Amino acid sequence: MNAIDEAANFFLKFGQVSFIVPIIVLGILFGKREDVEKAACFLAFAIIFNNLLKNIFHIPLPPHIAAASPFGARYAFPSGHTHMEVIFYGYFLYKAKDYKVKAALAALLICCASSMVHFGFHEWSAIFAGAACAIIEIAAYILVEKKFGEKIAALFAISFTLIIICLLYVFYEIDWNTWVGIYFFAGVLAGMKFFKNIVPKRWTQKILALFFVTALMKAVYWLSATLGLDANRLGCVLRLKYFFFPISLYVAMFLGIKTSEFFAQNKKAPDK
Repeated sequence: MNAIDEAANFFLKFGQVSFIVPIIVLGILFGKREDVEKAACFLAFAIIFNNLLKNIFHIPLPPHIAAASPFGARYAFPSGHTHMEVIFYGYFLYKAKDYKVKAALAALLICCASSMVHFGFHEWSAIFAGAACAIIEIAAYILVEKKFGEKIAALFAISFTLIIICLLYVFYEIDWNTWVGIYFFAGVLAGMKFFKNIVPKRWTQKILALFFVTALMKAVYWLSATLGLDANRLGCVLRLKYFFFPISLYVAMFLGIKTSEFFAQNKKAPDK
């Protein structure tokens, strides 16, 4: 592997779940929670919508890519990784105030797209189509939000997502990858609804939450493997753990706050 291959392989990591989930965790704990939660919802939506688009266009993956897919991925257009990367990192690009940050994120997206083409995973047409879908979706949400408010925009996004899921169920299929988006979307929304007032403010609370979320996510992985869910070819079962990943984060924040308060109270308690 030469230097170009190594660089391309590095940028491919930015589109992998194992890389994006830690970004979401750290962003919610230490960054602007609302923006990261929205970006996470955008990401889940892109996973779901991309499957519908792939089934509509019906353009097959290159044979060597399809053969290497463990769960029978079939279609290439539009690029799912580009769709997800542009909608996730692109939302941060839109929200960023510093033009240096915007430029860095734009350069990152270009490198990610180029890496996909470099390894022959997609042609440029699929890359541009995935990026265009993401840009249109972000723009549509922002326009609705500015015109009708955040609640209506959220209702619009959730309703549109449910329609897409229904279309997939009736006319095509909900594959294993789409279940990732469905479960992750449901988990983030549940966390936003039921844990909205759970906000770790002190560094000790955030560090404790980081410890707890690491432990809880490892526990989810372990439980999934122990119960044999990872070996189940039914996507609705195989990807169930992606519902519990965001839930683990919100539970970890609650535990971090309560643990910090417990130690603070014991420290202040007078000796008898």
